[in-house]
Amino acid sequence: MQEVRRALGDEPADKESELQCINRYRTAMQAKAALMVVDDVWRAADLKPFLAESLRSRLLFTTRDASIAAAVGAEEHIAELLTLEQSRGLLGQ
Repeated sequence: MQEVRRALGDEPADKESELQCINRYRTAMQAKAALMVVDDVWRAADLKPFLAESLRSRLLFTTRDASIAAAVGAEEHIAELLTLEQSRGLLGQ
């Protein structure tokens, strides 16, 4: 989370608690227009620190567990695997 905050231009303080770090991330996200991408989420608890109220930012996460999307109130989009023909067509574009 500290590395994410650095990427957002918010330098973490020394001896910051986990909760302080999460809260400062959420505060920083309120003022940003950013797309936060979290890949391969296995547990909703791992995603919850990244949930932030922001009018101009979005959180995109991938998971194989649909219950995680339901647990955090996310809109689910299912990405099916492409066939070999579809893959080649996409690459050709």
